Amino acid sequence: MTVEEGKKRVKLSRSSAATTNLIRLTIGICILLLAILILIHQNLNATNGYLFRELERERTQLLREEETVKTTLANEQSLKALESSPEIQAMQKARQVQYTRTDIQQKND
Repeated sequence: MTVEEGKKRVKLSRSSAATTNLIRLTIGICILLLAILILIHQNLNATNGYLFRELERERTQLLREEETVKTTLANEQSLKALESSPEIQAMQKARQVQYTRTDIQQKND
């Protein structure tokens, strides 16, 4: 083996080592980028889950408030509430009530 062949082998060996290191570096960067993308995706999912829970909580609260308002409205519209209302109590009773013929017939039926 000549000196030139030895130099070529050393040069080829160094080139091969450099290529191997470059491939390792490229694979490492790809793995790092993939890990970062996974973390970003997981963060977005967690954020969406939190927002979803907040909206569900707000929806539940609004449903409770709606039920309370419906109950209050039903109480206000009830006959007892109307009869005990000061505005109704202030009304005068009708005097000399005269029924028409159809009213009398309906009253007797």
